[in-house]
Amino acid sequence: GGNAISGYTVTAADTTSRQNGGQTSSGASSPVTLAGLVIGDRYTFTVTATNAVGTSEPSRPSSPGTPGSP
Repeated sequence: GGNAISGYTVTAADTTSRQNGGQTSSGASSPVTLAGLVIGDRYTFTVTATNAVGTSEPSRPSSPGTPGSP
């Protein structure tokens, strides 16, 4: 719609143990950091963008990734 993006929301889906997914985090720009991911589980991520008009549909899920040790 031509309006500037004011924020992004990232949502995690755990493909190893579904009950471990659902984490979300928002931020005004990249990177957006998610807390609470289980080390060793595989996750996909979707992103929505928000502006003055509203929030977009979620992106297609990312390729799966596995968080490592902190």
